Amino acid sequence: MRRTVLSFVLLLTASMFTLSSCSVVTGEFTVLGTRNFETGQTYVSKGEFTGESSTTFFLTFPLSSRQAHWEYAIENALDLGEGDLLTDVEISEGGFFLFLINNFKIKAKGEVWARTSRLSAADLEGKEVFEMMYGDDGYQLVSTENPAKRISVLSNDEIVQEHAQSLETETQSAH
Repeated sequence: MRRTVLSFVLLLTASMFTLSSCSVVTGEFTVLGTRNFETGQTYVSKGEFTGESSTTFFLTFPLSSRQAHWEYAIENALDLGEGDLLTDVEISEGGFFLFLINNFKIKAKGEVWARTSRLSAADLEGKEVFEMMYGDDGYQLVSTENPAKRISVLSNDEIVQEHAQSLETETQSAH
């Protein structure tokens, strides 16, 4: 009996070290995309989509040439939603560990927006159209039906901070 209990405890302990998984939110963003956006263009929401990018490893060697990357997860979400822009984005990382085989996964979940110029009249029917505008509060998606309805995309504070960071990087590169 004692041997059975000891075997069970050892098996349970070994399985905890060989089979585990976890996931953690690594970032939340107002807007992300891999495609340019411009003021004056109109967009419609296509809904919420989740894109993934993953890499599987045997021991420490990747089994694919394409590594997991945020950009691929974002691009995948945009492709799934047939859109151009992600808002209210949550980036999470996770994976599983099964003794010799490991998997690392990045997910990008957010609301996908598509340019109306890419859509047919049937696709636009019943959808609220938003125009990308720049004003005192930065970039916003503004409803063409109800201009009081606005979705903040990129605030002026974020733009100034991003510009300052790029100037600092350029200055450091010059030295």
